[in-house]
Amino acid sequence: PPRCREVFTIGSEVSRRLREYNGLEAEAIHPPLWGAFREGSMGDYLFLPGRLHPWKRVDLVIRAMRHVRSDIQLKIAGVGEAEESLRSLAAGDPRIQFLGRIGDDELRDCYANALAVPFAPKREDYGYVTLEAFASGKPVITCTDSGEAASLVRHDENGFVCQPEELSIARAIDRLALDPGLAKRMGARGKAWVDGLSWEHVARRLIEAATRN
Repeated sequence: PPRCREVFTIGSEVSRRLREYNGLEAEAIHPPLWGAFREGSMGDYLFLPGRLHPWKRVDLVIRAMRHVRSDIQLKIAGVGEAEESLRSLAAGDPRIQFLGRIGDDELRDCYANALAVPFAPKREDYGYVTLEAFASGKPVITCTDSGEAASLVRHDENGFVCQPEELSIARAIDRLALDPGLAKRMGARGKAWVDGLSWEHVARRLIEAATRN
């Protein structure tokens, strides 16, 4: 059978795994975002959506909130097997709110009016949370070991890439909470990047590779 001469992935994290475990080189092509998101105000809360599974490390963000000095809330949306333990971990901190499962309209509203989006998973393949935050004009706070998010977020440009430690994340949160203008500028850079993604580019690159091979 014919052998594929070019391999493609959804991002650099998957390309890294193919190189490490299979000895394959692969070009990363980022899929664009599905759905429409909008910009709103720079609110007084952080928004953290997604499945509440252990590898999403929502617990790391909750622990970071213990060190946050600014008057800012953390809204967590989603459900999952870690929900009960996360609620216990956050007990006693009135700034942390669990929204549970929310609809698409509420999701877009929460993104639109947040100050920033903390997203600290462990080795995420892609992570549409990063793209959705950027499309809403919000900076993303992620970690050096968060996989693709750590590649998409440019430190000090469209967000912060922190060490996966409570204090490092807390400092990033405080910096944005004390300077909403910085959050707005960072969010605008993220939006410019995500707006540049297109299925036309993805299709053109794949067709080019197919016809060459």
